[in-house]
Parts: sequence; structure tokens; C-alpha cells
Amino acid sequence: MKLAKLSLMGLDSKTKLKFVVVPAGKYDFLVTNMGEIDRIVDKDCLNDGTCVKINQSIKGFLLSESEVTVGQYRACVDENQCTRPQCGWLFDSKNTWTSRPKENEEYPVNCLNIEQMQKFLDWSGTLLPYSYQWHYAAGAGKPYTQNYLDQIRRSGWTRNNSNGSLHKVKQKKGNGFGLFDMGGNLNEMTNEVVEAVFEPKCYRAYGGSAFDQSTVNVAECLGINERNKSTGFRVMKKLPSVFE
Repeated sequence: MKLAKLSLMGLDSKTKLKFVVVPAGKYDFLVTNMGEIDRIVDKDCLNDGTCVKINQSIKGFLLSESEVTVGQYRACVDENQCTRPQCGWLFDSKNTWTSRPKENEEYPVNCLNIEQMQKFLDWSGTLLPYSYQWHYAAGAGKPYTQNYLDQIRRSGWTRNNSNGSLHKVKQKKGNGFGLFDMGGNLNEMTNEVVEAVFEPKCYRAYGGSAFDQSTVNVAECLGINERNKSTGFRVMKKLPSVFE
């Protein structure tokens, strides 16, 4: 009952973010010898020792029902707490940001680097989910290998069905937790730092797939100062202890 009431609290008046309760549970995932989490790997990897199975207990948390939108990010820019996104050609149609208010407000914001995302997190009092939280939420509590690929085929904007364009959030059916676009439109950053092989920089892993991709990017990386049209983010909050 408490969780039901919490999930119906509506929009945050400042950020216009709407959160969904992700209930507590347990999640099994595979980690390969290369440190890749939740790759679609052959089950033989457990037998030949190239991966290990980990059972992770997940505490309940709040996750935004969609990727952060242009309109939500604009509120932070308007308060001079965030800077404008940009990547590539300023007027590239794949850049969802526009300086014209009320335009593209329901599209997911892209072309942000990690520092810009962090400024939005600071302003909104939110966090990026860890990868295990993201994958647990994406599969609605079910193992990634059994559920997530089917979800992408059914309800994600990828190269196969997007016509090469980004789409407004929440145009496809949500998953079992009531979360939208977990399987497409934009890849989503998580709060994981991984070491770069060829550069002395830290990278953050992201999961999901994007409008211009046909594969599931579970362990891809984005450079600290890198921005691209295929990456956005979704935010979380800790569940108040009274509701745990």
C-alpha cells in the first residue's frame, strides 16, 4: 500500500521528473573475465571458467519512468545550473536540443558529456543508477538473457524500426515495472567507472540500445569529455526508508 501511494505522487514540481518504484529483489547476472557485465554469453562460459555468476540483492529504489527529456533538462539550463548540449553540427536533426522553448520538449536529451549530466544530477538531487540496478530494472526483475532481448524487439526504438530518427519518450509500451524506453531510443549512462585500455581516462559504462543501433550495448563506454547523439541518461533516487 505504501509503495502504491508513493508511485502515484506525480511529477516533481521542480524537475518535472516522474519516478517509478523499482521493488526490492534478487538478480542473477554474469561477469566475464574481461569485466563485462550481463553480456549475452554462451552458458558454456560457466563451465570453462570464462565467466562467473553473481547473485545480487537489490534494494528498492526510485527510477525516472523515461530518459531525461529536453524539457526537463531545459529547466536546469534556465536556472543557469546546466549548460546547453551540443555535438557535431549544431543544427543536426539528431541533436534533440533546441534553444526554442516548447520545441522537442518530449524528446530524450542527448549530446551531453558526463560533467553536464553530473550538473543536472546535482541540481535535481538525483543519481545515476549502477549497472546492476539498471539491468534489474530493464528486465523488470527477470534475468537479462531471458527477457531483455525480447523487450527490445517489442518495445525499443532501434535501427530496425526507428527510421533513423529519435522519437518522443513513452511512445512504446512500458516494461513490467512501468518504465519506458529501456530498450532503445538512446543508450543510458550508469554510475560505473571502468578503466580505458588505450587512454589514461576513466570511462563510464552504459547499457541499452539506441535509435541508430541494432545491437544491445551493455558494456560500452563513453569518454569523460565525449558527447554523442546515441547516449542519454535516466536518473534515480533512493527509496525513503519508510517505504522499504
